[in-house]
Formats: sequence, C-alpha cells, structure tokens
Amino acid sequence: VLLERAGVPCTVPSCHRLADQAFSLGANEFMLQAWGGDRSSLVESGLALSEPDRERIVIKVPVTFEGTAAAAELIELGVRVCLT
Repeated sequence: VLLERAGVPCTVPSCHRLADQAFSLGANEFMLQAWGGDRSSLVESGLALSEPDRERIVIKVPVTFEGTAAAAELIELGVRVCLT
C-alpha cells in the first residue's frame, strides 16, 4: 500500500533500489516483506529480495504455518528473518 501511494511498483528491482537509497542515507538494515501464499513462494521472494545484501536486508515473513516453514528455510540459506 505504501509503495502504491508513492507511485512505486512493488517489484524486486524497486525494493532493491529502495534498500540502496536507505543504505546510502546511513541505514544499518532494511526490512522487506516476502510475498506469496505458500512456503515455496515465500522462500523464492525472500531470497530474491535479500540477494543484494544478506547481512543488512531483513525479510519479514508472516507467522503462519507456511510462513514459519519458509522462515526456517530462509534462515538455513543465510537470510535474516523477522516473523510478523
């Protein structure tokens, strides 16, 4: 919703640009919400979103059955995760 209001498309490249801007302004970390309705989709989007900087990009994942399974897999793959 926030990206829509700002006229920014909700795409992986747009999220990468926003993270780059935040880091250039001095942010130490940047949180992005994974999207998808199942574990596989959440993992796929989480990996893509975190790809530019796995140490500073944190992926938010919903606390659902599928989300917690995805979070466990993302953590094993070296992605920082926040369950929401």
